[in-house]
Amino acid sequence: MRKLLVVFTAIVCFNSHAQIQFEKGYFIDNAGNTTACLIRNADWKNNPTTFEYKISETSETLKGSLQDAQEFGISNTVKYKRFAVKVDRSSSQTEKLSNKRAPEFMDETLLLKVLVEGKGSLYQFNDDGILRFFYSLDNSGATQLIYKEYRMKDVRAINDSYKQQLWNELKCQGLTETAARETAYSTSSLIKYFKQYNNCVQSPAKVFWENDNKVIVNLTLRPGVVFSSLSVSNELTGVDNMDFGNNTSLRFGLEVELVLPFNKNKWSLVLEPTYQKFETDLHSGPYSGHINYSSIELPFGVRRYFFLSKNMDVFMNAQFLFDIPIESSVDIDAGTEDLAVKNNGSFTAGMGFNLKEKVSIELRYQFNRQLFNGFTFMDTRFHGIAIIAGYTF
Repeated sequence: MRKLLVVFTAIVCFNSHAQIQFEKGYFIDNAGNTTACLIRNADWKNNPTTFEYKISETSETLKGSLQDAQEFGISNTVKYKRFAVKVDRSSSQTEKLSNKRAPEFMDETLLLKVLVEGKGSLYQFNDDGILRFFYSLDNSGATQLIYKEYRMKDVRAINDSYKQQLWNELKCQGLTETAARETAYSTSSLIKYFKQYNNCVQSPAKVFWENDNKVIVNLTLRPGVVFSSLSVSNELTGVDNMDFGNNTSLRFGLEVELVLPFNKNKWSLVLEPTYQKFETDLHSGPYSGHINYSSIELPFGVRRYFFLSKNMDVFMNAQFLFDIPIESSVDIDAGTEDLAVKNNGSFTAGMGFNLKEKVSIELRYQFNRQLFNGFTFMDTRFHGIAIIAGYTF
């Protein structure tokens, strides 16, 4: 296990440098001067307050911030502009709902993400789940589109004044009040309305977001081989470390992966129903016994990708594994009655390589698992290492 951790650390350290990608961009300073540069595209989930840039490929990495940059952009895909705004940060969590219907504005200076730029421009602000949208007309200051969930007599209510703002401020003969009323407080719905508005007033408009924030679902066949070992201790009889030895077995899994739509798709959630079987005889001094242990494993957790190149990446997993035994039992001739394996859980950690988003190989360590939950006098040490191949459909 220690060697595996060393490899993990080496991979992370290597990729912390290899995966940093600087792309062509620019920033505008407080004096209005535009500097062409290379900006690290972090695919920010939350609106940034700083950004890293280089003047050239070989120059040192510098840091810009909202204090000294009024705008920065990457190619024609990402753009942030600085505004002094009034923002309502009211929570939508049930236990933190405000009792006030009106927005509770605070004065802040923010780098807002540009979604649509034209006569009517749309901006987004996201900070750990607090999602707000702003608009401006003819490059004026940014005004928040008001949406607030609040508590009214122990009932959740919604202030959706943004719909009236859309109808009052972005009105055009080609747009109806119904269109404003049916616009949801979401990125895609608001972008649609602003595109319609700019088209209606015959204003050229650039869209920096075209529904690229979708969750990607991958389905992967995951056969593999498991090298595991088991030993059992019985405190009641004083028998210690009954060794069942090592066992090599096959496993068959089907993984469902949800790639999350932020941070360049570097994070995902994974669930992998897997069939495994461990069957062997006891080899421990005068004792004899037999274990027949098969189960459906349900490891669920997170995966982190480190991109090496266009066609290859490294990934690491951390998962909690819930185990459902199938007709499993342990027979030990050591003063112990036959035991049934119970539902149990453990943790796993793994690392692997992915080639062309199709073929993968993973080395996974399975931490110690108790097989006899409910038997306080029994202690089991069941763990192992798995080599898992994968093919993504």
